[in-house]
Amino acid sequence: DGPSAAAGHGLRTPGPRRGLRPRTVRAKIVSLLMVPVVSLLALWGFATVTTAQDVARLRQLQRVDAEIRQPVADALAALQEERRAAVRQVAAPGATRSAELEDRIRRTDEAVDRLRLDDTHTVGDTGDLPAGVGQRVSAFVGTVGGLARLRTAAVDGRADGNQVYAEYTAAVSAAFAVGGALTGIQDTRQGADARVLLEFGRAGEMLAREDALLTVAHLTGRFTDDGLRAFSGAVETRRTLTDSATADLPAADRAAWDRLAAGGDHTRLTRAEDLIRAASPGRPAAQAVPSADWDGTLAAVRAGLTAIETDART
Repeated sequence: DGPSAAAGHGLRTPGPRRGLRPRTVRAKIVSLLMVPVVSLLALWGFATVTTAQDVARLRQLQRVDAEIRQPVADALAALQEERRAAVRQVAAPGATRSAELEDRIRRTDEAVDRLRLDDTHTVGDTGDLPAGVGQRVSAFVGTVGGLARLRTAAVDGRADGNQVYAEYTAAVSAAFAVGGALTGIQDTRQGADARVLLEFGRAGEMLAREDALLTVAHLTGRFTDDGLRAFSGAVETRRTLTDSATADLPAADRAAWDRLAAGGDHTRLTRAEDLIRAASPGRPAAQAVPSADWDGTLAAVRAGLTAIETDART
């Protein structure tokens, strides 16, 4: 009945089980079936988070456009028109030009007021914005406010023309500084790159400077050495910025630019610029292009540029 007996009865140590019981098979089948389900749940969770982020970003873009970018653009355009009216009034003082300047001042102030929340805060102080946006909006608003004494002197026709041009241009530059701070906020899947639009806008500012300088020359009958030098610099800068910006516009907007550049209005504009730059300072440069021809050509080109820029933003 010892070990030999156990061996006689055929007893042996249990070995590894072969095969699987049904319950284990079902578990494996369920596990296999769960793999795509878990994957789908993971994809759904990722899509949900991504969609929520996209929605939040879209809302931020819409808020920035509505509360900062567009109001600054409106204030910038109003300030450019005010600068033109100011240099005209200072160059040739008169009741009509003085009234026009006062009207332009009122329009600029209304546009800038949209950027204020109260006496010490602006729309740039709210929300999750890149560093520097709030400071630049405040700097722009403050720069425009700092024009008060100059405005009064300009309305009365007592201001220095060079100072008027310089201080207004500095205020315009402060507006572009806001745009520069906002270039990091955009929907890269829509519209043109923010850098392209900023360059396009700066090219428009160069054209506005040309107009302001030439307006003074037309009214006074002479283009000073400094004025003609500044005009030529604005022309060169405008062309450089335009070439850089239009090269990277979306296809449809680039095609619109090509049509505008090849058209009669833009051709006349560049010819006028070249005639003025080639003339000698004084009366020759001032009389190189009649004011009526310049004003009509400028208006047509500006309308085309505005249409392209507006479309490129969408």
